[in-house]
Amino acid sequence: MNYTKNKRKGTFKKIWSFFEAILTILIVATCLIIITQRLSDNEESFMGYRLFKVETGSMIPKYNINDVILVTEKEPKDIKEGDDLVYVGLDGEYAGRIITHQVVRVDKAGVEVKFYTKGLANNAEDPVVHAEQVIGVVKTKVQTLTIITNILLNPYSLYFLIVLPFTIAIFLREVHSKDMKERYIQKQIERQKALNSGKKKSTRGQIKTSSQNSIQNNTRGGRNTKT
Repeated sequence: MNYTKNKRKGTFKKIWSFFEAILTILIVATCLIIITQRLSDNEESFMGYRLFKVETGSMIPKYNINDVILVTEKEPKDIKEGDDLVYVGLDGEYAGRIITHQVVRVDKAGVEVKFYTKGLANNAEDPVVHAEQVIGVVKTKVQTLTIITNILLNPYSLYFLIVLPFTIAIFLREVHSKDMKERYIQKQIERQKALNSGKKKSTRGQIKTSSQNSIQNNTRGGRNTKT
């Protein structure tokens, strides 16, 4: 029975360690992507990946405002119709902005590949997108980071889901620490009392033994005198 329990515990620890390692790798990779983008002002990627936050509702219902998307670099010649293209706008209202719209047509007739894109919620197509404007295509929506982003942007969610639980956790930890400290002090006091009590009993026993030995010696001495 104990062997089976220990085996199950060992298996559970291995599985947990595996998931913990994967989670650590994902967190580190995410941090490196964000740091690389911040330091390079979105000019560089980390191993071909970048993270962006959706700012408008032009791609609803596929992507909502504040959704976090993972973008991967892709050769312009490999981009096809239906891909969600991420590019730097050059004309009109898109100038200087990072746009994420779906590819509706690809023109490969000339020397340069050209893309025609459109937001799912928009009526009109975007200005023509050239290869040098392309950042990449959307790989996936990162649900976890999206949830975290929405929590951080909402003051009520931030308070009730992060600040308040964190404060309660610190309070409980302090209470537990204080309780453990008091228990430790109480145990030390009780231990000291026990030691003192043991010493008193030992001293009394020594005094009693000494008195008995003295009486015996006096008795023997009296007998000797009488003889």
